[in-house]
Amino acid sequence: ALGCLRSGAGLTTVATAKPCVPIVALTHPAMMTQPLMADYRGRIDARALAKLKQLASRSDVVAIGPGMG
Repeated sequence: ALGCLRSGAGLTTVATAKPCVPIVALTHPAMMTQPLMADYRGRIDARALAKLKQLASRSDVVAIGPGMG
């Protein structure tokens, strides 16, 4: 997400597991956050795929980083 901001992407939204949203919001206040369903370990749940598709359809660029696998 920092790379997006540094490259001049403008509005940047971080979609992350719901338990991680406060951490992202606190450490990177210039980024929008979108909570995703989390499993019992706090990881992004497979049920979040529909939400991710919806977010991607409204975006010009989608970057996927660590933690997705």
